Amino acid sequence: MRNHTESILEGSAGFTAPNWSPDGNWVAAFGFAPRRLMLFDTKSRQWSELAKIETEYNLGIWSPDSKYIYYDTTDEVFRIRLSDRKVEKVAGFKGISRNPDTPWFGLAPDGSVLIIRDDSTRQIYSLDWEE
Repeated sequence: MRNHTESILEGSAGFTAPNWSPDGNWVAAFGFAPRRLMLFDTKSRQWSELAKIETEYNLGIWSPDSKYIYYDTTDEVFRIRLSDRKVEKVAGFKGISRNPDTPWFGLAPDGSVLIIRDDSTRQIYSLDWEE
């Protein structure tokens, strides 16, 4: 911050898990009642709703180019394209046990989805998703 001040983003009361976009133009956050993914435009200083969602994990991860934001549910990962707000399913976890204490997911440098799988062992796997 150039002037060494801090302030709460206007209109952000009740939002959680804020995440700046890599290009610095956006902030994504989760809102409740109803559950939704919100987007703050740093130029217009306005919030808008990206999508109504059902997630318990409250993770929003940006693509490196800031064109998509990803979020997960218990069984799936979705991404939202900012240009038209289209929601796409990118991975499914049916039959894969995830650790309820650390339901983490992330993106590899090539954009593939990474998750923590709970099989009561300490191993790392590489999975190819087929839809």
